[in-house]
Amino acid sequence: MEQENLYVYWDADNISVAFIPRVREFFAARNQTPKVCRAFGCCLSKKQVAFLADSGFEPICIKPGANATDFRLTISAVADRHPERRDVVTLVSNDGDFIALLSHLQEQGHQTILFGEKSASEPLRKAANEFALLEKNVAIATTPYQPSVSISIKDAITDILALHQRPTPPTVADVGNQLALRYPKLQRDCGGRLSRRLREIGFVLTKFCRRGVVADYFVSLPPQKNA
Repeated sequence: MEQENLYVYWDADNISVAFIPRVREFFAARNQTPKVCRAFGCCLSKKQVAFLADSGFEPICIKPGANATDFRLTISAVADRHPERRDVVTLVSNDGDFIALLSHLQEQGHQTILFGEKSASEPLRKAANEFALLEKNVAIATTPYQPSVSISIKDAITDILALHQRPTPPTVADVGNQLALRYPKLQRDCGGRLSRRLREIGFVLTKFCRRGVVADYFVSLPPQKNA
């Protein structure tokens, strides 16, 4: 496994690039230096482009269009990943459309950090491993997602399924990976018996076959009981 690298992706249409010095200070305090910094935006001004270049960011100017910046940023964040390397991926945005991207990156084994403002929604904050509040006159410090210590395995998996954004349900392997990231104690308690535990709780497991062989099981919510 290659050494992890730090990448920063900035949604300049959503959050002002004026916060760049604060983000750099944050990583400097952690003795971390980003390998790649990119800022994506529609119609970036010459002044913004110059400021980004001076700040060590590659400005990516996007042709205006519906969700154009979101698509370009997402493509870049996915394309930069290597299967043999675990990266720290930082996203700067308040846009809830990036929940799927953050979830995907974690499923691939990458650490995610989200920088956002007070307007960032709770589901978006929870989709990242760490959330850092970007506000003036507020010291930047990340807040790891900390579920209630008394959360049940059923509630934890229900939470994971609610955050899953793919068209198909998550597999048992996907659920196991998310448990390890978000609820490590529950994941350790399940050990290698996750499939059996899911059935015991009432989740629906559907065979996922590849070339006629069962490769895994899709996990779905328990059927609703009639009142």
